[in-house]
Amino acid sequence: MKKNIKKLIVILLLFVVSMFAGFMFAKFADKYFLDSINLSNSIVILAVIYISSFLNTVLHEMGHMVGGFVSGYEFVSIRFGKIMFIKENGKLCIKKYSIAGTGGQCLMSPPSLETVENQPFLLYHISGVLVNFLLCVIGALVTILVPKGIVSISFAAFALISFAIGLINIIPINIGNDGKNIMDISKSRRTRKLINTLMYLSAQNTKGVSIEDMPIETLGLEDIEPQNNLETNAVMIEISYNMVCGNFEKAEKICDKLLEYKKAIPLLENELKCVKLLCVAMRDGEGFESVCTKELRSYIKQGYKYMLSKITCKIVCDLHDKDYKSAEKAREDFNKMCENYPIKGEVVDERKILGYVLEKFSVKEI
Repeated sequence: MKKNIKKLIVILLLFVVSMFAGFMFAKFADKYFLDSINLSNSIVILAVIYISSFLNTVLHEMGHMVGGFVSGYEFVSIRFGKIMFIKENGKLCIKKYSIAGTGGQCLMSPPSLETVENQPFLLYHISGVLVNFLLCVIGALVTILVPKGIVSISFAAFALISFAIGLINIIPINIGNDGKNIMDISKSRRTRKLINTLMYLSAQNTKGVSIEDMPIETLGLEDIEPQNNLETNAVMIEISYNMVCGNFEKAEKICDKLLEYKKAIPLLENELKCVKLLCVAMRDGEGFESVCTKELRSYIKQGYKYMLSKITCKIVCDLHDKDYKSAEKAREDFNKMCENYPIKGEVVDERKILGYVLEKFSVKEI
């Protein structure tokens, strides 16, 4: 109950701050920045808001990257929207990838598992927000220094957007944002070890190591009762490990348990439902329709162009529906995506999972 109240307070706070900022901007724009608000000025301001949001996302992630380098982390990848820059064989490559609920991501890795417990963490996790607040100050200073006009109101809008994005990222809410991560990591050395281990294993998977060959015992999963986003991600790795090893029964049991902790998985609930979909299909198919809802099919469709796991789910749905033509088209899309997929280890893992699916449905393997 207390956690729900805290969550509600945070949401209301963000709402009030946003409404206040919008009100003040509208109230004083005409008085202090422009002689009049007309259509052309409005278009320029809207364009500035869009550009400011994009620029803040890019510089936020680059801030994480700089903070990571200073803290001794190694670069793996950085993503802005659907464009990912990733290090492959010592070269920087450009790929397409997307994760629902995120505008960008900077993935860094501790140098080795031996360093995960004592690896500095604060600067890496807070540097993105610091960049946003720095941009806010710069925007505010320019607003004050330049003459009244479209330039001043543009920088005022830029300052407000920068402040809002920094605020959204630093106020700890249970979606795995920077503030929440910092708060969770600060609580114990064990949590710090957990997040750094997750980053290390994710980096290894990106480089081509299958989850089946990873030392997942280093996560200490036997002691985890998922109460936050970090612990939920750790248990998700255990689920993936069991699916790759063909143990769908155990994966489903863990998935069902994790779905009970809805407070900890606002961004992962649909991912867990996709896991449930696969697991149900791999046993007797009983209850498939109740899992494969219209909403879940829509979620699968959204990730179809960017994530191998969603193509696998689409194939499962098609095979269950006996739409073999659509399933064959999805298999072709799967193979095509594998050729340029940014996370090489996931290619290995998803091929194996898809192999189990095709065998279950008595379809010729890829």
